[in-house]
Amino acid sequence: MRFQKSIRICKGLRLNVSKSGVSATVGVKGISLNLGKKGVFLNTSLPGTGLSDRRKLFGGKKQTKKAQPEPLNPRDYELRAEDGEIRVLNAAGRSVSEEEARRVRRTDWFKDAQAQLNAETIDRVNAETEAVETIHHAAKRVPACGNIESEARVESRFDTFLNQLDLPVEFSAQYQYDETNGNILIDLDLPEIEDLPQKKAAALASGAVRVKPKTLAEKRETYQKCVFGIAILFADGAFLSSAGVRNALVSGYTQRRNARTGEMEDQYVFSIAFNRAAFANASFERTDPAAFVQAFRNRMNPAATGELKTIQPYTAEELSAMTEDGA
Repeated sequence: MRFQKSIRICKGLRLNVSKSGVSATVGVKGISLNLGKKGVFLNTSLPGTGLSDRRKLFGGKKQTKKAQPEPLNPRDYELRAEDGEIRVLNAAGRSVSEEEARRVRRTDWFKDAQAQLNAETIDRVNAETEAVETIHHAAKRVPACGNIESEARVESRFDTFLNQLDLPVEFSAQYQYDETNGNILIDLDLPEIEDLPQKKAAALASGAVRVKPKTLAEKRETYQKCVFGIAILFADGAFLSSAGVRNALVSGYTQRRNARTGEMEDQYVFSIAFNRAAFANASFERTDPAAFVQAFRNRMNPAATGELKTIQPYTAEELSAMTEDGA
C-alpha cells in the first residue's frame, strides 16, 4: 500500500509526506525544485505536451554497490583429511581463518575434493584391518603327500619361505622338523592385539566420514582372524617346503601377565595340528580362518567375549600319537 500526502504551505511551496519521509516542493507549474533526503531535484515540464524531465542537482546519500569478494582459487589451498575431518590450509600448509575456511567449504571444487578425500579415508582406514584379517589369502594349494625328505633339505626350503614373508604385522617363529615322521612343529610369537588396527571408518548420510575406535569385540574378532590366518599361512609354507611333510603343528603364544605372580610371561592361546591330506584341497580366498582351523585337531579356548584364553600346547609326542591314530 502506498501513502503520500501533499500539504500546500503557500503559493509555490508544498510539503510532501510519504512512507519514505518528508520533502518540500518549491516552484510553479512547469518548473520546480524538490528537496528531500534523497537530494535536490529539478523538475521541468511543458504543460499540455506530456513532456517532462527530472534531474538530480546534488545531495542525498550516494548509493554504492557492495564489493564482491574475489573468487577462490583451488590452487591457493591445501585440503587435508584428518580422522574424517577436512582441514583447509593455505598453499604453504598453514591454517586459514574460520571465515575463509567457510568460504572455501561453500565452493563446488571443495565439495568435489571432499568426496574424493572421504572415499580415500574410508579405504585407507579399513584397508589396514582388511590386510591383517586376510593374511591367509596368501596361502597356496599344496600338492599331495610324497616321500619324506632329509631334515637339511626341508629346513633349507622352509627358511626360504620365512625369509620371503612380508606380513603387515610383527611376529617371530621357531620350528623343528621331525624327519622320522615327516612332522614339523612351529611356535609363533604372535602380534599383540594392541598392535593391530584400532579404528574403523564409515560414510555418514551427510556425506561426511566418521572415524571411530573399534569396540573390544571388534578388536578381538580382528585378532582371531589375524592369528589364525598366520597359523594357516605357516602350515601352508611347511607343506610347500616338501611333499614329505605330513603334519604341521602350529602353536601360537602371546605375552600376558601371570595372574598369580604378576610377571609377564609367554602364554599359548592355540595349538593346531594341520594334516596335509585335509589341508591339500583347501581354497582360502573365501575362507574364514577361525572356522577353518576348527576342522583340525586343536587346543584353544575362545571365550564368549572373543578372548583367546591360555591353553597347554600339543607336544611332539602327542602329534606323533595322532599320526599313528590316523588323525
